[in-house]
Amino acid sequence: MVTQARPIDGAEGYRLFLEHDGHIELDEINEHLRGLGLRELQPRSMTHFRKLQRYGYKSYLTQNRLDLAVAGEAAWSDDMRAQYPEVRRPFPGLLLFDARWHSVTVESLGTAAASVSGEVTPTAGTSVVLHLVATGIERTATVTRNDPTAGRADLVFDTSSSLRTAGDDAPFQLVLTMPMAGDSENLVALADLLLRLERLVTRLNLGSEEIPRVASVSKSSPLAIALIGDQSLPVIGSFIVAAVGVRYAWYQGTKTKYEAAGIQLDNEQKRRKVQQEADAELLSALEAEESAEAPILLQDFEVKGLDKGAANSMTRRGFLDACRAVIALPVQLLAESSERDNDGRR
Repeated sequence: MVTQARPIDGAEGYRLFLEHDGHIELDEINEHLRGLGLRELQPRSMTHFRKLQRYGYKSYLTQNRLDLAVAGEAAWSDDMRAQYPEVRRPFPGLLLFDARWHSVTVESLGTAAASVSGEVTPTAGTSVVLHLVATGIERTATVTRNDPTAGRADLVFDTSSSLRTAGDDAPFQLVLTMPMAGDSENLVALADLLLRLERLVTRLNLGSEEIPRVASVSKSSPLAIALIGDQSLPVIGSFIVAAVGVRYAWYQGTKTKYEAAGIQLDNEQKRRKVQQEADAELLSALEAEESAEAPILLQDFEVKGLDKGAANSMTRRGFLDACRAVIALPVQLLAESSERDNDGRR
């Protein structure tokens, strides 16, 4: 079981990182930390160290503190696709609608959405442009919710221009395959699968600064979706595989209960119903371990590179969010990750 690193471990690791001007491997840093009796760091720490170095920090800041320190000045810049998907620190902005600019306060800001408040806010469905005063950066958005009494509006950005995406030369590939026979071969089923997959990727806190690129989608029985991206993809693949194993075991337990009652699961509708019931029971059992000091079931989902966190911590809650997202995926989904060569080929 991986022990979560502390700020003191990160601080010593970053000191050594700067001492070698970044030209040092994670294994070397961890060997140094072990020699001092400190805890080892995860691969995502190297990404954080490079970000600290890029912003000129000579001493260590945690990821959260770094994000908050630069959010108002560098929100939406290419370098700031932070580990935390949303920053909640008010700062000034302008909102373009009704053919003029309106002063607003940006209450929360994420890579795909924002919430603003002001004396006048646009109605739901209105197309707007949000301007950040500190940087001059602008993003097209659509109002999804408006509360005129509170003077608050929620925005969703145009995702085709607002999200930083992995390049064609990304080092890892994740191929997801799933049978989609008969009635499931339709637009709604495919769109639902992609939405559930997106929820999993965005809920995993893996230090990624860019979202995976969809390299290909093919429908030739089975459906195959190829994603390329950073080192988070193998973790996502392992997480999906672990979840499938746990869900299958819970399905078998629920299936046995039905068969003991004389109910035969002799068609797909009944089997799907039993799977949904098993998933619901599994989720309830997982959520009961949020405050557990020594969780048992959560360990079945823990994979290398993904920390379940301490009891009642933000990390634990984030891990549970990821569990909910992976359980929402079709149980027939298969995941296979691989490393690509320098030319971006598998």
